[in-house]
Amino acid sequence: MRSPQPFTPAEEETLRLGTFKDGVTPPPVVCPGPDCARPNPRARTFCACCGTLLRPPLPPPPRPWWLRITEGIRGFLRRRPRVWHRERRWYAPAAGAAAVLTLTLAGAGPSLTGPVRQGAALAYDRFASKAAVAASAVSASSRRAGYPARCAADGVDNRAWAPAPSGEQARGQWWQAEFTHPFRLTTLVVFNGVSLQPQEYLAAGRPQRLRAVAITAGKRAFVKELDLTDQPGPQTFSWGVDDVQSVRLQIIGVRAADGKGAKAPVGLAEVQFFTRRSQA
Repeated sequence: MRSPQPFTPAEEETLRLGTFKDGVTPPPVVCPGPDCARPNPRARTFCACCGTLLRPPLPPPPRPWWLRITEGIRGFLRRRPRVWHRERRWYAPAAGAAAVLTLTLAGAGPSLTGPVRQGAALAYDRFASKAAVAASAVSASSRRAGYPARCAADGVDNRAWAPAPSGEQARGQWWQAEFTHPFRLTTLVVFNGVSLQPQEYLAAGRPQRLRAVAITAGKRAFVKELDLTDQPGPQTFSWGVDDVQSVRLQIIGVRAADGKGAKAPVGLAEVQFFTRRSQA
């Protein structure tokens, strides 16, 4: 609010006499303030006592019709790109990606059919429900007394297979599982060491690295190297091989036992195989 201003001498004279030089006596403007009501000359804009606006501002003149229409169209055009970008911003990238993929597949022809199909199968394996597949027969290159090959596929995690050689001599030893019906191998789970109990686990040697070889019904071999962490319990490895009929795990790296050196067994507690539940 504007600060009050005192009347000028001319305004005081006009209020006192109530006349102008031409003899006309205009009525004073009464301040609309709730606690003022002081008369003011018509020449003033604000009340000299309280600073209240004496006359309300005049409304702006109406704009012509053509200006209102053009401003409405201009405002709509300014808002439209932002709304389209926010609600449909993924349309253009998705359409472009689909077009590029279509042209790539059409140009590459059959050479990309295999990789694309394999990628789709691996993606489906990740989200599909899994079912365990039991081995029909197991074998090993050798076995230590009390650690037969069947112990790595009996579903019990406190019994293990261990080859006859100990320590670093266990490199190259293998364990193999065979299956009556070929299946798609999606996941391989390995329980490292001879037991899940920490003391028994550390007291024996354990594989550090395995070479997994999957043999299909068509006698094709797929190789995958597995790096095992030094801890008891299941370790999961994703794999995607069709028509698997046998899987061999070969020891190519060994961790020594704590305190027993080269005489401790190098064991695998359990090996499990999984496929899609729809194919089980």
